[in-house]
Amino acid sequence: MTVSYGSNVAQTSFIGILRLLLRWKGSAWKNASIELLIWSLLYAVVSIIYRTDWFLTEYQKDVFENIKYELKERRLHAHVTLVFFLGFFAKTAATRWLNIMENMGYIERHAHIIGSYVQGDDEHARLMRRAMVRWMCLAQVLVFRDLSVRTRKRYPDMESIIKAGSAQW
Repeated sequence: MTVSYGSNVAQTSFIGILRLLLRWKGSAWKNASIELLIWSLLYAVVSIIYRTDWFLTEYQKDVFENIKYELKERRLHAHVTLVFFLGFFAKTAATRWLNIMENMGYIERHAHIIGSYVQGDDEHARLMRRAMVRWMCLAQVLVFRDLSVRTRKRYPDMESIIKAGSAQW
């Protein structure tokens, strides 16, 4: 369901922005409210147990402090490990993308090679170069149909490729 916010956004006052944030349909607060409530209650319970003298002795408070310190230290080490892991992942993803782009067959380079090897200014040489480049374009369209949804939508079958002029015999 699409929710229209145009009337609320048009009002640039603080009240208009507050109304927009508190609008319940499709609201960000709606998604986070239950989790926020649970975490807030959990924090309040732990805070009351720790800060009052009714529940914990001094020794238990010291144990709690030690546990808190250890968890904080482990989180710091986990953060450093996560940074290295994300850096490794980003490098791997970038390297993979670069390899794909380098190994992808581009028509321009092969068209220049065909232009230099199929020599001649006559009609036969020109038609031969044009046919070879057209076949490479057809091969590229057929490959990209399997790789790209956008190309598959544009060329769903061979008839659409023929109508577009990529497959002329």
